[in-house]
Amino acid sequence: MMLSRSKVLFTIALIALTAGGLQQAAGVALQYFTTDRLPSTQLFQDFFPFWMFLAVVVAWCGFAGSYASLRSGFLRSSYLTAFGVLFSLGLKVEHVELPLAVVGLKFFIGYDRLSIGVNVVGLALLWWLKYLRDQEARAARNAAAASVAAISGGAPSN
Repeated sequence: MMLSRSKVLFTIALIALTAGGLQQAAGVALQYFTTDRLPSTQLFQDFFPFWMFLAVVVAWCGFAGSYASLRSGFLRSSYLTAFGVLFSLGLKVEHVELPLAVVGLKFFIGYDRLSIGVNVVGLALLWWLKYLRDQEARAARNAAAASVAAISGGAPSN
């Protein structure tokens, strides 16, 4: 199945955001392991492995969702939803942002040492995904209705 222009743009944006996020996460991980620029508090030490796991999950969901949409021609993959939700989150520990998204407009709420935020760009990405999925569903309903009309139109009515 051919992808529409809007689905192709969404998939390209998804691949670019995933690759950029992975590069940014690798930069923070490299800083953590090779320099002393990041905090050495127990809270940061405890959250860093959790963040690394989330960063890998975000990258996996982005690449797997992109592959699934290119392969099937549909945006039905749950990887895409998971990517959008995780892309909408932000985490700040000891005043250091641990990025899950390469771009974003983020608002953080929390204590002095630990904050959880919302990425507005991630919310926009989720809205775009929902919009494209609604278009797919509408097109499928229209195709089914046309098929039923063609079948019933050819049959004699009593």
